[in-house]
Amino acid sequence: MPHTLVIAEKPSAAREIAAALNVTKKFEGWIESHDYIVTWAAGHLATLKEPDEYKDEWKKWSFETLPMLPEKYELKVIDSGKKQFNIIKKFLISKDISKVVNACDAGREGELIFDNIYRLSGSKIPAFRLWTSAALTPEAIKREFLNLKPIEEFHGLRLAARARATADWTIGMNATRAVTLAAQKNGKRDVFSVGRVQTPTLQFLVEREKEIQRFQSKPFWTIIAQCKTQKNEIFLSNYEHKIENTFTNHILNSNEAKKIVQDCQNKNAKIVKVDSKENRLPPPLLFDLTELQKECNKRFALTANKTLEIAQSLYEKHKCISYPRTEYRHLTEDNRKTIPTILKSLSESFEKKFLENALQNYSKPNKRIFDNSKVGDHHALIPTTVLPKNLSDLESKIYEMIVLRFLCVFSSDFEFYTSILASFCENHLFVARGKQIKSLGWKQIEKNLDENFKTDDEQKLPNLNVGDFVVLENLKLRENKTKPPPRYNDSSLLSAMQNPASKTEDKEEKDLLRSCGLGTPATRASIIKRLEDTKYIERDKKNIKPTIKAFDLMEMLVKYNQKFLSNPVMTAEWEKNLQEIEKDPKKSLLFLEKLNFVTKEIVGNIKKDFING
Repeated sequence: MPHTLVIAEKPSAAREIAAALNVTKKFEGWIESHDYIVTWAAGHLATLKEPDEYKDEWKKWSFETLPMLPEKYELKVIDSGKKQFNIIKKFLISKDISKVVNACDAGREGELIFDNIYRLSGSKIPAFRLWTSAALTPEAIKREFLNLKPIEEFHGLRLAARARATADWTIGMNATRAVTLAAQKNGKRDVFSVGRVQTPTLQFLVEREKEIQRFQSKPFWTIIAQCKTQKNEIFLSNYEHKIENTFTNHILNSNEAKKIVQDCQNKNAKIVKVDSKENRLPPPLLFDLTELQKECNKRFALTANKTLEIAQSLYEKHKCISYPRTEYRHLTEDNRKTIPTILKSLSESFEKKFLENALQNYSKPNKRIFDNSKVGDHHALIPTTVLPKNLSDLESKIYEMIVLRFLCVFSSDFEFYTSILASFCENHLFVARGKQIKSLGWKQIEKNLDENFKTDDEQKLPNLNVGDFVVLENLKLRENKTKPPPRYNDSSLLSAMQNPASKTEDKEEKDLLRSCGLGTPATRASIIKRLEDTKYIERDKKNIKPTIKAFDLMEMLVKYNQKFLSNPVMTAEWEKNLQEIEKDPKKSLLFLEKLNFVTKEIVGNIKKDFING
């Protein structure tokens, strides 16, 4: 009886598919039934060949061998993937297989993982696509297997995936060799790797370090006054004034500051403004990987790579969280059905009132949680029905963060009042700000994660009216100094990679950069780690500093007129081209022609300056 071969991207996805299809007979590398064989990759099992695997002369790093532009880009199986690849290939060329289903993740990389395996195997078996962004629940899997699509419908996506991989290889290999060879002329013996994502990321760090080096600290003064009402109520006000259409409490002249204190000490101030309003802060969205990494860096000083490592352990080893390498912060309507079961599994370990609240609210319409249009190949990061045991301290902390965020989203808004009292004394403005909590809402859950969490009002202002007077007592003059911009840490660098549009004022560039970030949630940690491994950055506690080698690279890119390689706009333009290929596969050839032209230009400019300079 012919089988249908199903290839998933990961063992965990294969297990879920097998369970839904009642495929139960387990072997080393696959699961089998009367109708199906379900197997899996382990991410990428194949990659493009190294330069020396195309031509012997490409082994040598020399300008004479550049640019390296293969007539046909060839694939090879990675060493760690050979065993699993051979298992899959055995089925892909078997006469017992009638069709093969690509069940890798619904996205460009999932398409490339399957395509590389399929092409390398030489298989001619008809191929189909399981394409869904829904959670791999048994119902969703069964439904989508009734709706398999011919692989030809994804031709554009497949070519876009190949084009991305080819472009990364071509630019990376040629620019790295060209810059490194040029650097050797100046006695630098290091390898200067250049990458589509890593080099713009490094540029952020170098530019910030230059800002810090240029920064000149300046003194400023602030004044805080203790205000007393006729009923002897006490509150605090800050002196403020307007500079360039913005109110600030910074006073730039010490004599002016001293005069204000002298003018207002123990004097009456007239209330000129009273304002109070109710505010609501909705719960935060669920975690995607980047937000989890940022939060772990803030709370526990973990690097992005360490957080990913722990999250992968929670997912693969303990099976207590969903797929962590996700860029989405919402769930699908299919996920909604699983919520009661997840909450029930958490009942032994988390506060009953929070679980009951979630159980009451999960079925209500809420686009901040359930929105199919905001979910792609994976949904947001949430706990599973498995209650983990024997977690390490850090595993336990991160698991608790994910669970409490999951409970937070089903909670009510944080409600509070903000109030302002503005007063004038001798023509000087003093402003008091207060905050009173009405209802903690989701923050009642959040406080379980923060030892320093305060539930008290920040400052409760008295009931006063415009025209009332208060006495300004105990005016305190404080001297401070302006501080340079902070160095990046993992959290702020991830934010910059996620939103590179914030780094330019050019409107066209902003619009282009808003369409894509640098890297993906799944790759950003490895990019930062690679910058560290290649000695471009070093760590100073939580901070990340670019090294002299990083400055050398950026100087060379300017010198050789290759600054565009460090500009995130290049990545955004590539992404735009790849999206066009997905819609119109014919544009793939034009993209590769442009890629070859740009590569020749890069090598040519560096070679010319190297010879002449």
